[in-house]
Amino acid sequence: MIMTVDIGGTKTLCALWEGRTLAEQEKYATSSIEDFPALFSNYAGSRPIRRLCVAAAGPVSEGRVELTNTGQRLSVSEMRKKLARIPHITLINDLEALAC
Repeated sequence: MIMTVDIGGTKTLCALWEGRTLAEQEKYATSSIEDFPALFSNYAGSRPIRRLCVAAAGPVSEGRVELTNTGQRLSVSEMRKKLARIPHITLINDLEALAC
């Protein structure tokens, strides 16, 4: 199973995929999220997540991003510490994700 997350200035969308099929999706207010890795962990629950791809609204550099509209910060190293059971974690800019 793959988890994708789109962190925008106002809303954050979390989705779970089985192959190319969307299994489920939830929307959260970005400003209400204090700990993104905790949200990802809670959303994943006990599901066997193989990959996590996070697309964030802000410039991503050296595995870190400061969200443009909220100033919140997120890093791949923090996610790897808190989400150790997910073997592959990627952080990209949201426009880069759209281009893909």
